[in-house]
Amino acid sequence: MEETGFYQLVAGVFPRKVVWNKIITPLGIVNFFNTHLSFNSASVRTTQVQQIISYIESIELSHPAIGTILTGDFNDVASAQSIQQLINTATNTFYVRTYVYVNPSSPGYTVPSNSPTSKIDYVFLKNTATIVPFESSVVMNQPYSGSSYCSDHLGVLTYLKDGVLDVDAESSVYPDEFKLFQNYPNPFNPETMIEYTVPSIVSNITAFVQLKVYDSLGNEIATLVNEDKSAGNYEVRFDGTSLPSGIYFYKLIAGNYSETKKMMLIK
Repeated sequence: MEETGFYQLVAGVFPRKVVWNKIITPLGIVNFFNTHLSFNSASVRTTQVQQIISYIESIELSHPAIGTILTGDFNDVASAQSIQQLINTATNTFYVRTYVYVNPSSPGYTVPSNSPTSKIDYVFLKNTATIVPFESSVVMNQPYSGSSYCSDHLGVLTYLKDGVLDVDAESSVYPDEFKLFQNYPNPFNPETMIEYTVPSIVSNITAFVQLKVYDSLGNEIATLVNEDKSAGNYEVRFDGTSLPSGIYFYKLIAGNYSETKKMMLIK
């Protein structure tokens, strides 16, 4: 490690930083950044990512390298605005999720460690790099003693080598049709995750998507999504804390597509 620095990010409940290290590797110099975004505010996380992008660009100007790596706990799934700022391939420079690059069909969930249902921890590689990921896995995914894990998050380990990134690699994970998946866990108490996909046939435009929850009598009790969505894989958390035990239905509507699935809340 030859040089180091940091940038103070806008604060949420706690102060946050992005830390930089200039690292000399057998492949060449790498600019390595690590951060931990705010956990309680999506708007703060979005601003923090904007600051990180600007800070990285300033470092790259004065410290040329074979690649820029950005890692950390981002407290957001890939569909969130904060992450979309990084992985938006419509921009000249963007960041590749190395785990998805290597494992396009695997969700790679990292939290909670004892029963992961979401991915909020990433190893990003900037698309301008002359190194590529060739292996990436979720690690620390077994308890070291009884039910005790190293952390409340699992880790992500990525190996890199010389090469040129296939900048279209991540787009291959998008399906060619709308799809609504079974929630997990199911039965649940009190939270569950609902996944759906928007197909790549609308990758250059947006599709208006609605995802709603109904009780067994057909009464609407929650609207989880009601907005335009670009092509991609999405997951939404549903919280049934205030609801009684019972059977509920969730429905996805997008254009001519409509699908309903059943879930069970048990308290």
